[in-house]
Amino acid sequence: MNKPDLKKVIILSSPSGGGKNTLINALLKINTQVEHSISTTTRQPRYDEVQGNPYYFIRVEEFETMIHERRFLEWAPVLNNYYGTTHSEIDRILKNGHIAILDIDIQGALQIKRLHPEVTTVFIEPPSLEILGERLRRRGTETDEQITERLTLANEEMKHKAAYDYTIVNDTVQKALVELQNIIHKL
Repeated sequence: MNKPDLKKVIILSSPSGGGKNTLINALLKINTQVEHSISTTTRQPRYDEVQGNPYYFIRVEEFETMIHERRFLEWAPVLNNYYGTTHSEIDRILKNGHIAILDIDIQGALQIKRLHPEVTTVFIEPPSLEILGERLRRRGTETDEQITERLTLANEEMKHKAAYDYTIVNDTVQKALVELQNIIHKL
């Protein structure tokens, strides 16, 4: 089996609430070369989410079958749920001649980078843990206990930013977007 050419794949990671999705949505509005890879998860959809936006939502048993069948480029358990990127999703984007933007956690990003060093990895860093906490509370989708868990995880995740090709501090979307566009132009 031929290894896919992943030179046109950019992986964005950040702690939950770090602004990845806001940044990706802003990028998609101004750059038609990029397409957001839709991840698969076993977590329940939030009130404003539907199948295929922002995830493919499936049952745990189905996810585990897909793991066994090696249908994931990467997958990881995160906060009691599975998240993963399927080979077929990346293939679809690359065959359309687009750059694939993946929004995945640290575990998945480092897993892909080890197997495919040609991918570009970008860590989106919040300005501080305090600001990250404010963003999570404003989002209104998690309990205080879940926010505390996410902040603890964020502190651990930020220790891995040196393993990424680039780090962007997301203090304003406009500034972070310019930095991301500059990285894309280098591909």
